[in-house]
Amino acid sequence: AITDSYLNMLDILNYIYAIIAYQRGKAVEIYGNVFTELGRVYWHISRTYRKELSKYNIAFKYENYTGEDIHVGVYDFILEEDIIRNLFVNSFRALVENESDKLKSDKLIWIEVYKKSVDEKDQFYIIHFRDNGPGVPPDKKKRIFEGYSSKEREFIVSDIRTEVEHGVGLRTVKKRIEEAGGSIHEEGVYGEGADFVIIL
Repeated sequence: AITDSYLNMLDILNYIYAIIAYQRGKAVEIYGNVFTELGRVYWHISRTYRKELSKYNIAFKYENYTGEDIHVGVYDFILEEDIIRNLFVNSFRALVENESDKLKSDKLIWIEVYKKSVDEKDQFYIIHFRDNGPGVPPDKKKRIFEGYSSKEREFIVSDIRTEVEHGVGLRTVKKRIEEAGGSIHEEGVYGEGADFVIIL
């Protein structure tokens, strides 16, 4: 409990610093570095949404197969929250709003991380952000990252107070991952779930 309180205090101080830096048009730098630890991001999101996850019987898991902490580069204002929280909310929405998934007893959102090496100098992480919801139709796998021109707005789920414009979330995720030097695509099987693959 003391450790959690200390880490929460550091998060709050870091966020305050990030907000001030962002408002001044500066890059977000914390302790001289621009990165975040993926396990901490998972922990923060799972803690923030623990009541909603419990209410809808959704499991949220993190599997790190690299044997090391994953430090994800941060290019913009609280980038880790923008990317991972956007993907989380999309998966949560798919599992809660899809009629065929509402009665599922094994609803699941999970992150898997692998490390791949081409040679000693060329190493990268592969992050799979998955869910076992309805998945993405083949003809929309690329379009979901393009956004829509519609200004129609909606509330995702009454329990998650996030108002979004259709398609903007994934467009922003793609843009910011590319700004950090990575890439993202979707390779899940339609009808079995989504699988957003981030390469950094």
